[in-house]
Amino acid sequence: MQQDGAISHTSRVTQRFLNDQVVGFISKDDWPPESPDLNAMWDSIAEKVYMGWSITFTENELKAKIKECWKQIGIEQVRKPIATWRKRVRAVVQLEGSTDPLKNWLR
Repeated sequence: MQQDGAISHTSRVTQRFLNDQVVGFISKDDWPPESPDLNAMWDSIAEKVYMGWSITFTENELKAKIKECWKQIGIEQVRKPIATWRKRVRAVVQLEGSTDPLKNWLR
């Protein structure tokens, strides 16, 4: 489990709680910084989930919407990020975590 960089997600209390309670939790110190290039699938799903929505989801609505949008993702859309994963990770490591210079190059 990894969350975004919201203050409520990165606070020491939240991080400590999740580390103690969630198997496989990834602490904020281990998140790839500025990692949109490493999260290609989530970007696609998030775009579909929030398209046309100007209201806040309840937790159950959000879960249902994510599941619905995941079903709309085609196999080619899954294969593309997998095929380029190694290249993207190497580039991020080479630039010590900063993906800013890579945004156009990786796409």
